[in-house]
Amino acid sequence: MYGGDEVSAIVIDLGSHTCKAGYAGEDAPKAVFPSVVGSIDQVDVDDSANAEMNSGSALEPKPNANSDKAKAKRKLYVGSQALGFRRDNMEVLSPTKDGIVADWDLVDSIWDHAFRECLLIDPKEHPMLLAEPSSNTQLQRERTAELMFEKYKVPALFLAKNAVLTSFASGRATSLVVDSGGGSTTVAPVHDGYVLQKAVLSSPIGGEFLTDCLVKSLESKGISIKPRYSFKRKETRPGEFQIVDLDVPNTTESYRLYSQRVIASDIKECVCRAPDTPYDESAYSNIPMTPYELPDGQTIEIGSDRFKIPDILFNPSLVQTIPGMESFAEIAPSVRALPQMVIESINKCDVDIRRELFSSILLSGGTASMQQLKERLEKDLLEESPQAARVKVLASGNATERRFSVWIGGSILASLGSFQQMWFSKSDFSSSISHHYFSKGCLSMSSIQYPMIIRRSIVCEATPTKKADSAAKRVRQSEKRRVYNKARKSEIRTRMKKVLEALETLKKKPDAQAEEVITVEKLIADAYSVIDKAVKVGTLHRNTGARRKSRLARRKKAVEIHHGWYTPASETTV
Repeated sequence: MYGGDEVSAIVIDLGSHTCKAGYAGEDAPKAVFPSVVGSIDQVDVDDSANAEMNSGSALEPKPNANSDKAKAKRKLYVGSQALGFRRDNMEVLSPTKDGIVADWDLVDSIWDHAFRECLLIDPKEHPMLLAEPSSNTQLQRERTAELMFEKYKVPALFLAKNAVLTSFASGRATSLVVDSGGGSTTVAPVHDGYVLQKAVLSSPIGGEFLTDCLVKSLESKGISIKPRYSFKRKETRPGEFQIVDLDVPNTTESYRLYSQRVIASDIKECVCRAPDTPYDESAYSNIPMTPYELPDGQTIEIGSDRFKIPDILFNPSLVQTIPGMESFAEIAPSVRALPQMVIESINKCDVDIRRELFSSILLSGGTASMQQLKERLEKDLLEESPQAARVKVLASGNATERRFSVWIGGSILASLGSFQQMWFSKSDFSSSISHHYFSKGCLSMSSIQYPMIIRRSIVCEATPTKKADSAAKRVRQSEKRRVYNKARKSEIRTRMKKVLEALETLKKKPDAQAEEVITVEKLIADAYSVIDKAVKVGTLHRNTGARRKSRLARRKKAVEIHHGWYTPASETTV
């Protein structure tokens, strides 16, 4: 059995835009680099001449029984530095498609780069916690475990869903996670540490799609973004530079788009923000322009596009108004807006947890860091959600924490002492029982609190096979009511104490005036209001509430009699 607490665990989050890797227990990942790979087929270059340039970045997969000759000969380049250098005939490939791994050779090269070049570790000495998308299949999980155990010889492994880690990072066991990343936007409800698969929704609109829309929109206005490799700056005189275009005929289209996206993504992060109201062309046509300086020294002015592009998340039909995005027009009617996805996902869940999901909507992912996105989403949900729902969208004020929330959740989880018994070793994976659990996918975050739980029951996380234990649910409900009643009773005691102290002070005052009772009567009215509300919700019995109100009334009357402001009815009849 693997203990897991002798060395630091490694947490890896392979997203659709960037790969995050680092040590468990740290606040942020140590390595963040693009999750795309440069590939050159049938490389025929002198490695000795390029040794310094390609050191630590070029990887050449070894041929195996399942690889064809083309794959065996291709050379791969991973990391920001390696991708930043233009190479002839280099294609930029993504290992994932629709959130699912499509090319395991590319994934292998990304992991190898994270271990060998970024973290400088031997994977044989560290347990691995890997984040996986909510839509991951049994085959993908088994392939991941096989690669980690067979090639990297890791001592232990743990797979956890992105939505669960985001919820865990915020300290919640139940929440609705809105993960807007580079490749897509996913809405996944999490209940007691389980992802409710039946209510998981996904949209192809992510950060990269918005970046492409921005590029096309700027090109339609005559603004072209020159990739950094296509020019060089030549100093003509001190402080003055001239841009000289370079001839790069063997540059692939995929690398040109990648280089453009890097610049356009920075433009989007700097100037774009979600509009407070739905985008209208006439209303935003006269807004002030925002300047942005491109790498080639050209300063461009961006106007309505900085509001139009983010609003695509809330109104996908806007894409049809952008020249060059006609290919999206076919699927645009079937793509749902972000508020609609949230409400539809919640409606697919049980009625008992819908209210809690509405009040715990978590934003995560790089695209979720966009300015005013939280406020706009909350505003739209308040308009479209049921009146009884208390909508609350939660997002970290720190953009870094919002961007890396999945990795941070894994870092917290893997560093817990109670989690160390949960690691899955190679012998566990080899057993037939483990494959059964891989297919079922049953992991509850609540199992971390119970040291006697069987380790094989925590391989992967997905829809629970049975309802939550009713006795445990009653305990949680009782504890919630106890805390609420305690706070309500404390408020009642505070209100009554203020009234009694005011009456005591007024009674001891020799020159008190009758008008001073008005101030005390306001305090009594506030106390009555709190007592009546406590009786209405069941915190106090109605007779108990009546006695406390009567006590305040008697004290007030006693002070009035003491100063002669009130004469009892029995004395007037004598």
